[in-house]
Amino acid sequence: MIISDLQNWEFEKSAFHTALHKGIEYIKNTDFDELKPGKYEIQGNEIFAQVQEVETKSIAETEPESHLRYIDVHYLVKGREEILGISKMNPQNPISIDNFETRDIAFYQSVENESFIKLKRDMFAIFFPQDIHRPCCHLGNADLIKKVVIKIDSHLLDDKRFVE
Repeated sequence: MIISDLQNWEFEKSAFHTALHKGIEYIKNTDFDELKPGKYEIQGNEIFAQVQEVETKSIAETEPESHLRYIDVHYLVKGREEILGISKMNPQNPISIDNFETRDIAFYQSVENESFIKLKRDMFAIFFPQDIHRPCCHLGNADLIKKVVIKIDSHLLDDKRFVE
């Protein structure tokens, strides 16, 4: 997992794969005030954006999730803050719903060693397939947030066409 913001991205981006650059550049160059919730293609099914408007929930009301195929870049567009849980894949974490084959997602009953981060506006968090994450949480009062999740096919990181 990586956490950063758009201001620092220019200093950090040389350490990351160009497929991640493409996702962050989409965030930087898109006016999300103009976009309605939905899916937006960036590069077919390899890189795309999901714009969401959701109300945050308490940690107890949300389920941790993970993906096998896609890297997630969570970016907070509007709202006070979003709390995100994070932990590493562990065979001890019991899966409650396994939709890896049909939707590239699984949900967990519980996870070991979960930590929490606070995402403020203009910040983003990158979750890799080995990262279990719990999005859209709050620690106090619910908040209506608008966020974008950039989905990047993790196989692109092996594709030499994307290496500068």
